[in-house]
Amino acid sequence: MNKEELEKLFLEQVKKRISEERKEQIDWLERIPWEYKGRYAEVKWGDEDLVENLSGMCITRIKKLENLENNPYFGSFSFALNGENNQTFRLGKTV
Repeated sequence: MNKEELEKLFLEQVKKRISEERKEQIDWLERIPWEYKGRYAEVKWGDEDLVENLSGMCITRIKKLENLENNPYFGSFSFALNGENNQTFRLGKTV
């Protein structure tokens, strides 16, 4: 495989992982009310606030992952030692 084909393969793997993570976050978002409702009624700020805060964090993460699916990184650079390409790093927008 040439360098361009390897890069395309890597990009597809990254996109697949982002998509999987997004699906996991959506699943978690749907489970939050069932996991926490009624469990922490005795705490100062109560279940509703806990569910709302956890849901908000999930929604923020899902939006970031949706943005990443189209453009997971915007650049890359490689270190070469003695003319050999030893390691490539990709620069992304967010994690």
